[in-house]
Amino acid sequence: MTLSRRRFLKDTIAGASLIAAGQLDLVASAADEPKLIPGFSGLIITPKHALYDQARQNYNGRFSLKPASIACCENETDVVKAIEYVREHKIPFVIRSGGHSYEAFSLLDDGMVIDVSNLRSVIVSANKKTATVGSGVRLMQLYEALWDKRVVIPCGSCATVGIAGVTMGGGFGLLGRRMGLTCDNLLALKMVDAGGNIIESNKDKNADLYWALRGGGGGNFGVVTQFTFRLHPINNVTIFRIKWNWSEIVEVVKAWQDWAPAADDRITSILTITSKAAAALKCVGVFIGGEKQAQELIAPLTGAVKPAHVTFSTVPFIEAAKRFSAFKKTKAPGTAVAEPPPEAVHMQVHPRFKNTSDYVRKPLEEEAIRTIIDHLSQSPQESSCVQFDGYGGAINRVPVDETAFCHRGDTKFCIHYQISWAHAKDDAHSLQWINDFRKSMQPFVSGLTYVNYCDRDVQDWAHSCYGENLERLMSIKKKYDPEGLFQFPQSIPLPV
Repeated sequence: MTLSRRRFLKDTIAGASLIAAGQLDLVASAADEPKLIPGFSGLIITPKHALYDQARQNYNGRFSLKPASIACCENETDVVKAIEYVREHKIPFVIRSGGHSYEAFSLLDDGMVIDVSNLRSVIVSANKKTATVGSGVRLMQLYEALWDKRVVIPCGSCATVGIAGVTMGGGFGLLGRRMGLTCDNLLALKMVDAGGNIIESNKDKNADLYWALRGGGGGNFGVVTQFTFRLHPINNVTIFRIKWNWSEIVEVVKAWQDWAPAADDRITSILTITSKAAAALKCVGVFIGGEKQAQELIAPLTGAVKPAHVTFSTVPFIEAAKRFSAFKKTKAPGTAVAEPPPEAVHMQVHPRFKNTSDYVRKPLEEEAIRTIIDHLSQSPQESSCVQFDGYGGAINRVPVDETAFCHRGDTKFCIHYQISWAHAKDDAHSLQWINDFRKSMQPFVSGLTYVNYCDRDVQDWAHSCYGENLERLMSIKKKYDPEGLFQFPQSIPLPV
């Protein structure tokens, strides 16, 4: 498979995910049938609706779920009415914002999907210190709206991910070591609870809920309709790309894990190791500043293991965001201007995929690195890879108990295992490979996982996602959802 072929596949899947992730204008029209939910102003999609097959698509092609209805909320009142309806009629339901759940937790068979993806407002305060954001906003929509004011909220990379899931699960991104996780920049929120009540929460009001929703995962306590975030000024950033020969994995991993978590806070980087068949070993990242200083600060890494190739590009932040998301600009007909290739991060080459994760608290020794090499050498899919998301900096300076996000303190990086494939016939083999890979790494890692990289196959998933914060989260769940109305396969359980 050539590089151009891979790029074609990535761009094709990235474009398809705009639909799969709910990027439809799901609005009501005069021709709609009478409402399933009295007084509901948005569109309700049922199996007979022309949009049904598009609207029920999931980001991960492994899943084909068929809800009885999809309630597309136009405002907060619609959310209230939808919650009251499912509670009164005892209808199973899930909540969907961006629709990027790796394990399709934002869809279900037979019940109702309460979709908030039309809550897309972004309002920046006059002093440009805060922004109020609807829970249906996608990341590229958010980045573009804020770029007009030259401000930013640190978030993830994929263009169509929803702000709700990113925030409530934590929110790692390529500004994180300087500005913190997305949840660290959350100042306040509004939520519809199990009784249909609208609750406001911040550090002074319903402070326990505010604590829980900064890392306690989405869909556990209610339907969040609005967030208020702290903003950061942003202008140009420098993208760096470093490539080594695949055979140098041991030396590169040792050098990167010594450098990345302790680097200047303005640098956030990701190390990617592909399958042996694809034979790529690279580090990509962002420095908040200019190229000359970026070169100086990256020198300890490039000096430790001589790269095959190094490039730097200083660009406006919005351009960097588009490159990392695989977002493609439209060009005027007849133009011949070459576009810089997107630096796609956390993108699946094929429509069916499986991702999972671990956290690393002490440097991986050679035995662990050899385990990675062995599995990537025997992968059934060329598309498989491991990514190391660099932590430290502002992420780790937040005390472990200050938010529900528990992966701080001595955490050095997150390992993100990934594999994707094209056909259902390859499901079993591909799933077995990644599950075996993760299990083989357990002696070398913390045993904790990132809730936003959800995985149905992780045993003791609740402790794995939330660590020592689990008991407190269960107590808060009992307070705000005493009957356990909000449930999905890995929702926070009520205390026994």
